[in-house]
Amino acid sequence: MTANIERPSTGFNFQKAIATFWKKNSKEVIPPVIAIFIFLAVWQLLAVVGLTKLPGPLEIFTNERTRVYLMYPWFDRGGIDKGLFWQTF
Repeated sequence: MTANIERPSTGFNFQKAIATFWKKNSKEVIPPVIAIFIFLAVWQLLAVVGLTKLPGPLEIFTNERTRVYLMYPWFDRGGIDKGLFWQTF
């Protein structure tokens, strides 16, 4: 004969917290996420077609030069070879 004793949970239940957050805020979260996705898709399409001089959002993964400028904005190699922070400052 064994006793079945349940211990009270003392830890933080991350999965339950996410589910609660999603139930409360899903109507406010979904429209901005969809809008950002549409914006990035249109931007990428315009960059691929060549209607804009800006690199597309996927360039951060495919083009090393773009990745360096965006991921390391504070680099300064002297002269005019500077990161985006120093160019806009």
